[in-house]
Amino acid sequence: MTRYIDADALIRFIIRKLVTWYYKRTRFLTFSWGIDVNTDILIQSAEYSLDGYRIGTKEVRYGKTD
Repeated sequence: MTRYIDADALIRFIIRKLVTWYYKRTRFLTFSWGIDVNTDILIQSAEYSLDGYRIGTKEVRYGKTD
């Protein structure tokens, strides 16, 4: 019996693993490249903590409310 591999699922799996590995290695804020004149790919990392969050290069700290 022959099993067929879903190529799109395999590519998504590889991309997810590589981007995760690259983020853990470099802690990039944003990562982008151009495909052609009209198209760019942009990946932004996000980190959340108890005192605020960061998405890409934007940092937001929660203020104290009494």
